[in-house]
Amino acid sequence: MKKIRRQRNRPKEPGDKDPICGFEIRNTKRKGRVKLMLKRKILSMVLVGALTVGTVMIPAQFDSNDAFAETGNAKVAERGAIDKSASSDEESPQILEEKTVNAPVYLKSKKKTAGETTEAAVTSDAAVTSDAAVSEGEVVTGLENVTSSPTQNIIPLQPKKSLSLAQAIEIMTTTGTRAQMAELNKKADVAAANGYAEKARSIQKALDKMDIAANDTATKIATFNQTAALLAGAATAQPELGNAYTALAGAYTAIGGTISTLTWNTISAAQDAGATSTNKKIMQLRRNFANAHMNENYDADINQIKLDTIQIYNMAVLAKENYRIAQENLNAMNKNLKDITAKKNVGVLSKSDVLKAQSAVTDAQSSVRAAKTSMNYALMSFNYLLGYNVMQEVDFTDKLVVTSTVPTKTEIAVKDALANRNEIKGADYAVSIYELLLADVQAYPKSSSTYLTAQYNLLNAQKTAKDARSQIEIDIRNQAAQVADKKAALEAAKALQSYASEGLRLMKLTNEEGLTTTEELLETQTSLFKANLNVANATAAYNLAVQTYETARGTGCMRIPL
Repeated sequence: MKKIRRQRNRPKEPGDKDPICGFEIRNTKRKGRVKLMLKRKILSMVLVGALTVGTVMIPAQFDSNDAFAETGNAKVAERGAIDKSASSDEESPQILEEKTVNAPVYLKSKKKTAGETTEAAVTSDAAVTSDAAVSEGEVVTGLENVTSSPTQNIIPLQPKKSLSLAQAIEIMTTTGTRAQMAELNKKADVAAANGYAEKARSIQKALDKMDIAANDTATKIATFNQTAALLAGAATAQPELGNAYTALAGAYTAIGGTISTLTWNTISAAQDAGATSTNKKIMQLRRNFANAHMNENYDADINQIKLDTIQIYNMAVLAKENYRIAQENLNAMNKNLKDITAKKNVGVLSKSDVLKAQSAVTDAQSSVRAAKTSMNYALMSFNYLLGYNVMQEVDFTDKLVVTSTVPTKTEIAVKDALANRNEIKGADYAVSIYELLLADVQAYPKSSSTYLTAQYNLLNAQKTAKDARSQIEIDIRNQAAQVADKKAALEAAKALQSYASEGLRLMKLTNEEGLTTTEELLETQTSLFKANLNVANATAAYNLAVQTYETARGTGCMRIPL
């Protein structure tokens, strides 16, 4: 410190460097000294601003072993050496020593060699360091070094997986994130059922206390009334004490009235808070309904997960199938181009035929690229749904074939749905609640707002329950019709595929004989390509329609509030 002060005080010569800011001194005149002071002030402001945000960028001029910037008394954390383990692929800085003292704050910078770190004193909680002091991937915050990696939260890739639809459904319904959410929903339903039971018990206890209080009050009032009557009789028998007896009788009567008023006020307040027999019945009804239907709610969640898994699995398989078909079409177009080019070389066909074949190859290449993009998106979506790395390679063991499930007959499906669907049970439950609420206001005038509101709520709930049955039946019959439509579309697609395949075989034969044109051959090849795509799409659509239909005749996929 004394050395620096001596350096400050000694006369400056042109060509010297200022020990504080590192700038060259051009002259010793007043103008030069003013410029030097301004440069020092600017550097001090930069350092103070950097300390405020927690990081100081040490300029290149700080090459000397001892350069200081005094900023006043503050806490100085003297950081010890940082131990870096050479056995790890990534360096993990570990602070070995920390010490806090009260002293002027200095910035200390050293020239670093390989493996060395930059030492810097810091103020308060701010970390002061140079760029070179922090290796790549390390973050310095206060006195802590944290190693961060931009890929630490990415799910690691695993070896190629073989997965069937049944295995995918098992994963999704047991260990998948949505299965975990279904379990949480079930626990919430259990908690709701227990809550209703606790409320019912609490209301029952309040009702019991109210009955006891009412009985005690009635007994006390009767006692006070009897005493008042005896005192009134004594007042008549003893006229000289009549006024006293009369006053006592009035006091007893007043006490009885006060007790009665206080008791009934307490009972009324409890009733206003919900301690009524109707509320107890409602809580018991809710408890029973929640206990009876929490498993059905869970089944509804699982059914939705199964449907989504089947859909995404079939979508991925369909995308791979479409890509395979597109590649086959490209191979066929390339073979046509090769054959047409050979015929052109021997003078059988013209250059126009070759150009048409080349155009067909270009279209086929475009179809392959589009199919590959769709396939990659479908595969990434599937991996995301199952919790894999989005780039995980999966071998789908189930191929795109028509499901073996035979759709249930429509009338049977309607009957099953009306007996099992969650929506109907929820609507009937609402009717039961509103029946209790209407019964609770029977003492009100039939024209009163309270009674009419309760009556309206019940009628509305009854209509909703009736409509729910009609809507469920419409839904089942519509889905049955859709299954039949998808099946018919699949049969038609298969027939067109057969026609296109046979047409292409005949077209090739006639083309060899020169009876058909190159354009006709290419159009027939394209027709077969489209027919193959239609069969694949129709198969996937039919399979999903059947699964949706069979799910709808059971509990369904809708949770009901408990």
